[in-house]
Amino acid sequence: MDTIYLNGIGILAPGFNGWNNTRSILRGEAQYDANQTSDIAVSLMSPREKRRANKTSLLAVHLAEEAIQHADIAPDTLIPVFSSFSGDLQITDKLCTSLADDDPIISAFLFHNSVQNAPAGYWSIATHSTNPSTSIACGCYSFHAAFLEAASVLSTEKKDVLLAVYDLDTPYPLCTQCRADAACGVAMVLSNTNTHQTIAALAVSLTNEITEPYQHSNDEINNLIQKNTSLHAISLLDPIANQYSGKISLNFLDSMSIIITHLNPQNINLINSCDSSREHLTRS
Repeated sequence: MDTIYLNGIGILAPGFNGWNNTRSILRGEAQYDANQTSDIAVSLMSPREKRRANKTSLLAVHLAEEAIQHADIAPDTLIPVFSSFSGDLQITDKLCTSLADDDPIISAFLFHNSVQNAPAGYWSIATHSTNPSTSIACGCYSFHAAFLEAASVLSTEKKDVLLAVYDLDTPYPLCTQCRADAACGVAMVLSNTNTHQTIAALAVSLTNEITEPYQHSNDEINNLIQKNTSLHAISLLDPIANQYSGKISLNFLDSMSIIITHLNPQNINLINSCDSSREHLTRS
């Protein structure tokens, strides 16, 4: 695939609030405190849509807003790829409980917000976007699948992509299958174009080799990642924060790995120079 430029990041999780704060923690410049939490806040949605939206959708829009502000890009120009491991399981739990009652009554409002693409729908309404969107659920590999989908969209559509991966804390007994124990997630603006906001340049490939899963040196952070599938994104953000140039491996579906080669910002101008030279030769 072509070089992918990471131009914006949004992140919200216990102890993490925005990219600048997260980067400082991952670099070891700031102390990680799991007790520090931040509120979900959105500005693009109308008051009516905020009242109608479920918490999962508000979380997704919060992350997406943060990423586009970081990237300094118009939201309606992006193709959204949204992902959670199984949608809004808090609503699913309420619906299942209602169905188990002697006199089951299903809320149309809850059912409306239970579908997997509800967050993408609220995002499209808020941004007046007519671009197609993709909503993915892939269990504990939801970040991996969404990142691969976003890379594929970039390669085929040649438009910037908004990737958002998010989950709420999962109620029992649904948490026995795949879990999140906090409201958290990550959003990224991915592009074929290097801009003044570019954070990293990435190249993506697939291999049948399985590697050791990512482990953070901080046990608390590592525990947070293991308990929240959307935060597998930190395995990519950590080397970016520390400007580590090399290969990052994400095991995918127990049978393959996504290999992401990270080139830090010092190398981006060299990439662009090579790309420009290649284009000049092609025209000639």
